[in-house]
Amino acid sequence: REALDFMGAAADASFDMVLAAGLVDYLGELDALFQQVARVLKPGGLFVLTASYHDATGYRFDAQAERFTFSRPYFESLAAANALQLVKLEQASVVAGSTMWLGVFRK
Repeated sequence: REALDFMGAAADASFDMVLAAGLVDYLGELDALFQQVARVLKPGGLFVLTASYHDATGYRFDAQAERFTFSRPYFESLAAANALQLVKLEQASVVAGSTMWLGVFRK
């Protein structure tokens, strides 16, 4: 919630980059985050994130890991809905023992 509040107070097109490493796994639904990121990024700005992976659709809560996991189609739809170009979305070993997304989006 603090990230959304911070960006909500920022002016339009005021950031060259937004980095969300280790954040989205604890948010779940990401519509509001992507809307704010698209608003505060300057043209050509980058949004970089890491997120826990799953191969189904949408997002879901993993009770064992106590965090949300996300699918590729979910990120693709968020990017399209917010006029962000998906530059890269690949699986990576960001955290030992866990497959995560490394995503890069451009305004």
